[in-house]
Amino acid sequence: MVPGHYCLVTELAEKGNLDGIIHQPGTTILFPRKLKMAEQVAMGLNWLHLQQPPLLHLDIKPANLLVMADWTIKIADFGMSRFRSNVREEGQTTQAGIGGTPLYMPPEMYELKPEPTEKCDVFAFAVVLWELHTQLHPFAEFRYTGLPSLINGICTGKRPTIPADTPPTLKALLESGWHQDPNERRYFQDILRDNVFERILTEAISEGAEVVETLMMELNQKAVGDRVPWDDFHQIYCRILNHPLSNNIKIQMENLKTYLDVKDGFLDLGNFIRFTQWWKPLKGHSDTEMSTLEELDRTMKELWFWGDRVDQRQASEHLIRAKPGSFLVRCGHKPGRFIINYLARVTKKEDRVLATELYPYEDGSTLVELVAREVKSKKLKIILPGRSLAYRQESMYVFC
Repeated sequence: MVPGHYCLVTELAEKGNLDGIIHQPGTTILFPRKLKMAEQVAMGLNWLHLQQPPLLHLDIKPANLLVMADWTIKIADFGMSRFRSNVREEGQTTQAGIGGTPLYMPPEMYELKPEPTEKCDVFAFAVVLWELHTQLHPFAEFRYTGLPSLINGICTGKRPTIPADTPPTLKALLESGWHQDPNERRYFQDILRDNVFERILTEAISEGAEVVETLMMELNQKAVGDRVPWDDFHQIYCRILNHPLSNNIKIQMENLKTYLDVKDGFLDLGNFIRFTQWWKPLKGHSDTEMSTLEELDRTMKELWFWGDRVDQRQASEHLIRAKPGSFLVRCGHKPGRFIINYLARVTKKEDRVLATELYPYEDGSTLVELVAREVKSKKLKIILPGRSLAYRQESMYVFC
């Protein structure tokens, strides 16, 4: 500290800004997490807009959205912000005085005498939402050669292409949010009141259920009793979920084969149905989101994962013979739930096996991320390796 100099101490955004995350090559973000982050941005902007007078941010973009260690979003950079009633008085009514980032500015902001409103932030939010959903740069598809052509495109109604597999409510939110007419854009208060983000998530889960239904219809045609030849399952699964024929997919399908306990070249359909209940919704190949095969592959590489090979009693029997701080992860008794069992020293003379439920899809995190968080918070240090899954060696302890 230097006398006469001032500094401002702020919370550290450990993950940087959203722009750096979504455009980092190879980064995949689970759809629920994307929705959760978008909802947090909407909540933050809603709070600003409910002030008296309303506070307009006027420069919403991924670079101005900070990401905390727990993936919470914080809105930053209020350099362009204005209270709505003060915009005209502060000289922001000429084109030369317009602030903001062109990619995220609505058409009315390019008028000769723009008068910003809350709907300007709604437009910018819609572009950010599309960018978060697709992990692509907005308007890049139009190959504009400079700022004048970009502005002309926005003012004549050009908007980024919405992917065909976008849930209907999300598509409607995008289309209303960046509508040419500001009056057609919904206030954040209305969006949040109508639980739009919850409805989008419900639609995504329903879409996954439809994929499973389609799979089961075709698998039943190939079934011999309750079993299906693995080769037939492999071909049907990859076709319906749009997986390319590559070495990576072959490896991931072998992991799935191990997880489903395929014997004698036949898959028990009951095992597959249980799999879809825990790893839902079933996600296929995508350039922007992790597929179910990829998520399973990452999970099975973790030595702590036991899948559905043990229940609570068996997990306790394994752990009680281990050292305090030992843990394993298994499927819970409810669909979509996983359990981290661990041995904790509760008194100087007593060790006890405890359990914590994990909800990957509802939390918006992968199972691997949730386990890492629990291991850190509970200071667990010893992995009790799973059996009969890929990447394992039997009967050994691994110290982390």
